[in-house]
Amino acid sequence: MKNIIAFISILLIPFCLIASSNAMRQKVKAVEIIGNERLDYQTIHSYAKISDEIDDNDIDAIIKNLHKTGLFSNIEVVFNEKQNLIITLKENPIVNNIIIRGNRALSNKEIKNNILGLKPLATFTETKLKNDIMNLTSTYRNSASKLQSKVKYEIMELENNRIDIVLKIEEGRTSSVKRIGFIGNKKFSDNELKHVIYSKEYKAARIFNSNAKYLPERIMLDKALIGYFYSNKGYIDVVVNSVVEFDDNFDAYLTLLIEEGIKYSIGSIQVNVDSQLQNIEQEITKMLKIKSGEVFSVEAINGTAMKINKYLNDKGYIFAQVEPEYNKREGIVDISYKVSIGKEEYINRIDISGNNKTLDKVVRRQLSISEGDPYNILLVQKSRRKLINTGLFETVDIESNKLQDNVVNLNISVKEKSTSSFQVSGGFSSASGLMGNINIKERNLFGTGRELSFSLEKTALSFSNNIDFTENHIFDSDVSLGVGVFFSSQAQSIDSNFSSKNSGFITRLSYDITDNLSQSLRYSFKYNNIVNVAKNASLFIKEQEGENIDSSIGYTLTYNKLDNIYSPKNGYLLRASQDLSGFGGTLNYLKSEASFAIFKSILPKINDSIVLRFKGSIGYVFSYSDKELKIGQRFFIGMNEIRGFDLAGVGPRAWSSKYQDKLGGDALGGKFYFVGTTQADFPIGLPEYAGVKGSLFVDYGTLYGLDYKNKDYFSDNSLRISAGFGFSWNSPFGPMRLDFGFPLAKEPYDLPKVIRFSVDTGI
Repeated sequence: MKNIIAFISILLIPFCLIASSNAMRQKVKAVEIIGNERLDYQTIHSYAKISDEIDDNDIDAIIKNLHKTGLFSNIEVVFNEKQNLIITLKENPIVNNIIIRGNRALSNKEIKNNILGLKPLATFTETKLKNDIMNLTSTYRNSASKLQSKVKYEIMELENNRIDIVLKIEEGRTSSVKRIGFIGNKKFSDNELKHVIYSKEYKAARIFNSNAKYLPERIMLDKALIGYFYSNKGYIDVVVNSVVEFDDNFDAYLTLLIEEGIKYSIGSIQVNVDSQLQNIEQEITKMLKIKSGEVFSVEAINGTAMKINKYLNDKGYIFAQVEPEYNKREGIVDISYKVSIGKEEYINRIDISGNNKTLDKVVRRQLSISEGDPYNILLVQKSRRKLINTGLFETVDIESNKLQDNVVNLNISVKEKSTSSFQVSGGFSSASGLMGNINIKERNLFGTGRELSFSLEKTALSFSNNIDFTENHIFDSDVSLGVGVFFSSQAQSIDSNFSSKNSGFITRLSYDITDNLSQSLRYSFKYNNIVNVAKNASLFIKEQEGENIDSSIGYTLTYNKLDNIYSPKNGYLLRASQDLSGFGGTLNYLKSEASFAIFKSILPKINDSIVLRFKGSIGYVFSYSDKELKIGQRFFIGMNEIRGFDLAGVGPRAWSSKYQDKLGGDALGGKFYFVGTTQADFPIGLPEYAGVKGSLFVDYGTLYGLDYKNKDYFSDNSLRISAGFGFSWNSPFGPMRLDFGFPLAKEPYDLPKVIRFSVDTGI
């Protein structure tokens, strides 16, 4: 009997538990929400996920659901005796503004856009703020060399549950690399390896060199560079580690530990191709320049692979893959190039970083590829060249990250260069009195890629003003539009036998015809008026008296095969232009010019910065009416074409009545010219970061061709030659040149000038 009762009791236990549970769950008659200021009742109710019947577990779930939103700093939920569910809340404040103080190494824009997760109008939480402070401190220490940096904060409460966050940054001093040492390097000296790595030791001469700053990520790069250096010398088993110690000032002492391993030579060399490529296997084999017995070099082997890959791309195999495979055996490496057609790959996403000022669209419009396109390494390389040739970026790196078998992301990392220049100068001369000059130029206006320049010059007797604006890629097209206006006036003086006024404007349209061929079309209008000509002025000046209107159209064709238009090392550039005047003006002429420039790195395996350049240009202008050419339409050459001569220092020149030998008169220009340059550019032993190179040059050319019946002038078509040396400097204010030229062949009436200081255009 007892067993039967026990069995029945066990059977009834689940029913009792269910009955007990049903007794604990209670029906919710009403839901009351207290403390909500911004969020309405329905929104909070949906976040809470409230059932019609609840128990203690449901109340815990409601609290968790509301906490997950991150909208509330405090939540209380009570179910009272009237079966009303009462939710009492305290909303998290809204961020009104983030104020940053004490930052110098990082800009406000960089901190707010790239580091902080909290933004204005975002919901504030202590966790978000602490994460932002941790990320900001980490960025200062790892990317700005500020190892002692601290970030404090203050919260300022405003009305309507809003706050301002004040971040107070104590950057501290910049940590430098005081000493770099090496252990284990037996085959290469410390000095050799110091030239390989990116980090540099801090010295007084390097006070402005960022490479002397301590950055953890740079140490990783240094180790990779040493590994790459050794692998090009045959030591492919090299292992590089690093140890960094800090002194009391948090300056770093870097030691690189090297296990060199043995030196390898190249053994057998083979090519294995897919069956679809067997028809060109012989051509691929001919491209193998490395030889058995040579010292193993990763650079040479990968360079051969890249040449084969480019060859296949040109043949239409854009997904081709060339992979060198190695087999090591007792100091010898056998190499097998595995060549396959490859699988089609497509670009999923293109990410851009480093463009703190430049807008994303300015970068993207230079790309020859876009998201969704087939991946093509040649178009990637072309995009990189186009970005460098904008002149907006110091470096451009493009990495491809494979996500799946046929999908890649492109990461474009740029380092912006200074695109602004501002120059103010003044002086005094006996002829012009006080002088002042202002020049402003911006090549990346507000990060849009637009160009704007302004110049103003004022003396006691003259005034000139120029404004020029270029909208590159107008309306996001491949066409650029430029507009320029100018005005100048010159009063009569002791050195000038006349007064003049000049004004006008020019408009330009530029576009690419092919990848390398571009064209520029232009229209210009110039008004010139020469008055108050002195009675004792020369006949040539008197002929210029009166008003003239120059209304002309023109074009320029440019074929560019340079590797870098601002600092070329290889390639060539061809240019031709013509301007036709007439079209309602008083002047009628045709001006034609052509030029070329060839660059060749003559010792690329030793130092690709040793560059030989050849340049030349030729021009001819003539009047197609019965009127003579005015001086302003002729060509003038001097220090910018043949160094060693003054501005307009070469060519026909009027007799001067001031001197018995009649020398020293005004330059008259000429109808025909040609000039040429042979120049060698080379490093001069300074560290690469100094940006200084040397040059040796020979310039030559001539200018002649006047139709005056009056022969009161000097003119000769003899060849002028100069030689000299110079220096180029990639300064913080832009590329500069200083040249010293010495005339070797000249005429007595030419004007020599040894020193020329100029902006270095690279071409």
